[in-house]
Amino acid sequence: MPILRIAPGRNLEAFPGLSVIDDQTSPKTHLAWIRSIEAGLKNWEERVKQSRSPVTSLPKIIFIATEKISKLSIEPLEETYDQSQVDSQYPAHYRIPPTTLSDKLSSTDRVTRAVRFALASLLFTMTIRTPPFEDLSDEAVQEEYEQGRYPEVVTALSDPVLVRLLRYWSWEFEEAWVPTIPPESESFSVISSLRH
Repeated sequence: MPILRIAPGRNLEAFPGLSVIDDQTSPKTHLAWIRSIEAGLKNWEERVKQSRSPVTSLPKIIFIATEKISKLSIEPLEETYDQSQVDSQYPAHYRIPPTTLSDKLSSTDRVTRAVRFALASLLFTMTIRTPPFEDLSDEAVQEEYEQGRYPEVVTALSDPVLVRLLRYWSWEFEEAWVPTIPPESESFSVISSLRH
C-alpha cells in the first residue's frame, strides 16, 4: 500500500512508492483522494479547536492511497515549530514561507496555515507527479512562494484540483474565493461544508 509522509526537517518520504495520479487512476479515485485529504484536514482542525490548547509544533502528515482506500492522518509531534529554524519546518517544496506568517497570528493559526500549505503541495505532487518547482533549490522555491508565484501548470488543472490547491496555499484566497462560487456548483457545496 503506497504511503506518503511529510514531517518537519525531513524530505518527502514514500513507502513503497509515491502515490500519484497516472493514466491508470480514474477521475473517481482522484476525487476520492482529494475528499480524504479534505476530511483528514477537517478532522484535525476540529480536534485542534476542541483541545483549546495552543498548537506549537507542526504535525507529521501521512497519506495512504490505493484505488480502493485513501486516508489522511495528521499526527502531533513534540518539536516546537520555530519559524527561524529550518529543521522544525516542512521541506522547502511543502513549506509555507515563514516570512508570510505574521507575528500577530497565534501559534495555532501559524501551524494551521503551514499544514494547509503542505497539503496543497502534497496534492500538487500527487496530481502532477513532481513537487512544486522540483528543479529549483530550496532557497529558490521559497523565493517563488514568498512572491506568490506558483508553477504555471497549476492554471491548467481542473477546477476541483485548482480550487483546493489555491485554498490550501492561501487562506486569503479561500476567504475571497468562496463567496464568488455559484451555490448550485459542486465545488461550492464541497467547500461550503468545510468552512468553519
